Amino acid sequence: MKTQKLTLTLPGKKVEYFLGENLLPVLPKFFKKTNTPAKILIIADSFVHKLYGKQIEKIFKSSGHHPEFVLISPGESSKNLNQIKNLYEKFCQLKISRNTSVAALGGGVMTDLVSFAASTFMRGLPLILIPTTLLAQADAAVGGKTGINLKQGKNLVGSFYHPELVLLDIQFLRTLSQKEIRNGMAEIIKMSLLEGEKGFQALEKASEEIQTCGRKASEEWSKKIRPYLYAAVRKKISIVEKDPYEKNERMILNLGHTFAHGIEAAGEYKTYSHGEAVAIGLVGACLLGEKIEKFPPEQTRRVEKLLSKIHLPIRYKKLNPIQVFDQMALDKKKTETIRFILPKTIGKVVICDKIAAAQVLDTLQMLKED
Repeated sequence: MKTQKLTLTLPGKKVEYFLGENLLPVLPKFFKKTNTPAKILIIADSFVHKLYGKQIEKIFKSSGHHPEFVLISPGESSKNLNQIKNLYEKFCQLKISRNTSVAALGGGVMTDLVSFAASTFMRGLPLILIPTTLLAQADAAVGGKTGINLKQGKNLVGSFYHPELVLLDIQFLRTLSQKEIRNGMAEIIKMSLLEGEKGFQALEKASEEIQTCGRKASEEWSKKIRPYLYAAVRKKISIVEKDPYEKNERMILNLGHTFAHGIEAAGEYKTYSHGEAVAIGLVGACLLGEKIEKFPPEQTRRVEKLLSKIHLPIRYKKLNPIQVFDQMALDKKKTETIRFILPKTIGKVVICDKIAAAQVLDTLQMLKED
């Protein structure tokens, strides 16, 4: 299949997303096509660098480029202010300027961290995203959000900053663990719920095949997931174009995330991964949607069935519902009350700010596995 191009059109800027297979050998051509500066700094997840660093360096050198690499330890613990300070100091040491392309190579942590550093150093450096996980390709690398964590919560510091180019290479997906595959599938399922019946039904029909192939990341699996990844990115781009800075409609992308962030935080970001928490959060949004927006219970069952087929959790355990609720109240998307995105039906959601605490706590009790 040929490389597919998606374009995010913003006032005064266009961001090009290229989705394909084995794109690394032609990476310098993409840089040239988007007129990004020839001087290149690649900030990479140290584990990903072990897999692809030498190959990328060789590719760039063969085209006359000599990229610098900065390596960062993988994991959420790296997404902090101290790491940002270290990057700023490294930028100064390497004499990085606006004539330097800064590329993020890795998963969602690298995408968020490097994007924030690029957005703030010298008031903005040209940014390239090369996401290597399904979760990052479907979500973190699309839409221009950056973020770092504070001890009080995830992504409390951040900005909106769009890259020049995003490279979505499904070859990277072949080295993923089953857990990483499931993490990304949670976001793809979320986007299918926003897309509507056609997109959701397509995933329902393909779920068995995706799950079977996904028992081990492989060439076959990466090709099976490609059309659903494309659909998720296309849908997200269409939403971001209408509301680049999350003033209104873009908020619907947080479907399931208010519950998810509460569950992640209550478990100290160790009990559940982001994708697992999103899966539980989607069910929470459906259950609360039944109470508030008359979301059909049979559609909740379909969501639960699809998530279960992909081996994602649909209930949480070992957490106190009141602690989860308290963490939800700290979520950055709240106004004076906790904000939820609730489904009315598959394909239609609404933004709800005024929901009684008792209804939320009741839903959290229903979400808890006995």
